[in-house]
Amino acid sequence: MEQLTRVQLNSKYYAGYKAIDIGVRIFVGLLLACIVMFVLFRPMVIAGDGMNPALANGDTVLVSRLAPLLTTPKRGEAVAYQRGDTVYVGRIIASEGESVQMVNGYVYINGELLDERTYVEISEGNFSELTVGEGEVFVLCDNRALASEDSSSHLVKYDDLWGVIRVRIYPQLNIFGAS
Repeated sequence: MEQLTRVQLNSKYYAGYKAIDIGVRIFVGLLLACIVMFVLFRPMVIAGDGMNPALANGDTVLVSRLAPLLTTPKRGEAVAYQRGDTVYVGRIIASEGESVQMVNGYVYINGELLDERTYVEISEGNFSELTVGEGEVFVLCDNRALASEDSSSHLVKYDDLWGVIRVRIYPQLNIFGAS
């Protein structure tokens, strides 16, 4: 009968522990991935053409849930927000204390023209001047043909923000945000 060396004995003895160790590592990795995907980020499918051309109907994006908690959302960031049972997507145009107005499709912030060429192809519409209240942002969709002429309907409270859209993961992975 062949005598096993100490290394061979230890290898046989610890083989079960290696399998358990690998299983635990896989479980912890999956748990961390779930935390990142469903706690820090929220996957969301874009429904509608409101954010064309930046986001199309059916695109899947990751919404950073921590962004509005850590920093004040900035002009140009695409955000998801909730109204009743419906979640909408729009772009922050103005922050609290700023006045916003649209004349012949051009947006003015505190009387100065806002350069939106990087995310709005064709701008149309009008709405009267409105001052954004404390704890609110003014949000418009990029496809201005779908925007309401009731400017007060575009005011969103910070508490209603789901988060900031950071990454489009389907159909094409890319980093998405303020220009």
